[in-house]
Amino acid sequence: MKDFWSLKKVLPAVAPEMDYSQLGAVQDGGMAQAVYATLILNELLAETRESLIEDLRRYCRMDTEGLVKIVHYVTNSK
Repeated sequence: MKDFWSLKKVLPAVAPEMDYSQLGAVQDGGMAQAVYATLILNELLAETRESLIEDLRRYCRMDTEGLVKIVHYVTNSK
């Protein structure tokens, strides 16, 4: 982890099977912010809007699952 403690640095050590690069338009926090801004500031075709919303949900879901895996790892490795 090289003295970094962010989710994206810690998660591969705990759950290497979780791969953000397999996600769609949202693969990191910067992309999540950009997609959110696009959704709230722009008029989009319904299909495009739904696709971006789903990509954002998948990213958030993976972040949440990753945090749960880290908590389980830390609390169960005694």
